[in-house]
Amino acid sequence: MDNKETMIKEILFDMSMKLGSCELQILENVLRIKLRKCRIEEENTELSTYVDDNDYIIKLFIANKRLENLSPKSIEQYVKATRNMLCYMNKNYKDITTNDIKYYLAMYQQTRGVTQNTLANIKRFLSAFYTWASDEEYIEKNPVRPIKAIKQQTKKKEFLTKEEIVNMRDACKTLRETALLDFLLSTGVRVSELTSLNIKDVDFTKEEVNIYATKTRAYRTGYLNENAKKHLLDYLNSREDDSEALFISTRENKRINTQRVQKELQNIAERAGVTKHVTVHLFRKTFATNLYNAGCDIVIIKELLGHANIATTEKHYASVNQVEIRREHMRCA
Repeated sequence: MDNKETMIKEILFDMSMKLGSCELQILENVLRIKLRKCRIEEENTELSTYVDDNDYIIKLFIANKRLENLSPKSIEQYVKATRNMLCYMNKNYKDITTNDIKYYLAMYQQTRGVTQNTLANIKRFLSAFYTWASDEEYIEKNPVRPIKAIKQQTKKKEFLTKEEIVNMRDACKTLRETALLDFLLSTGVRVSELTSLNIKDVDFTKEEVNIYATKTRAYRTGYLNENAKKHLLDYLNSREDDSEALFISTRENKRINTQRVQKELQNIAERAGVTKHVTVHLFRKTFATNLYNAGCDIVIIKELLGHANIATTEKHYASVNQVEIRREHMRCA
């Protein structure tokens, strides 16, 4: 990487904490246009002396991923995995070999007793860093690329049955609890999306919800069915606060947080005699499964869930329940 490119990366990193992804992209474009005919001599900059430093290269990686509008959670996962590996191996990132990565993954699994799925995720996080480093020409060869895919264990897709949903509805004690359950079943939102929603994001006339996905940094439209619309209106009409949040904590009249939502769902589940670990994510999977079993096209389900890749929808969310399997067997066998 030449001095000019290093300088651009350094400037983008310095500004990444103050500018959003759009502003960073504009800044990068301006820098490339203005510096196109300029030549930066090596003796005029000390940037190149820091390229070999692990902490420095990780900071550049963070700035680059912010520029790509990657979610903070994803960036955090990539950085944590990379830092842990480099600290464990006690080597410069440029000196890491394929055998080093294999050794680290083997030791990680042995010492922590993690599943194949977790190990595959660690490999994926390391691959993200080294693919970037290779593409940006900080290294000549990506040490993760030659490693074969880690065979993952197929987990049984879990979702709430119709009976469990009925029991949980019956176990609701407040208008908010009922509204929360039906809203989740109708929209399939993520917990971060749910807690950030405002009343103005819901159009009751069109029965639509404007959802902002913090994970993908994109908006999508969700829809309210009859139950969700009715119970959400009942809940909102019962409130006497002036909060803009769609769901609030009853104690403080403030926006409900992730921990409170998850705890409330689990409390309802316990009262209903549901033994599964009930979370917003389980409702999200139930939402997808119900649509799939009703004959909804997987592409439509992908859009409603806000997935970037349809493979994610197929692999982790939509599933055929045993009742449907038995019915089809009796029909076709």
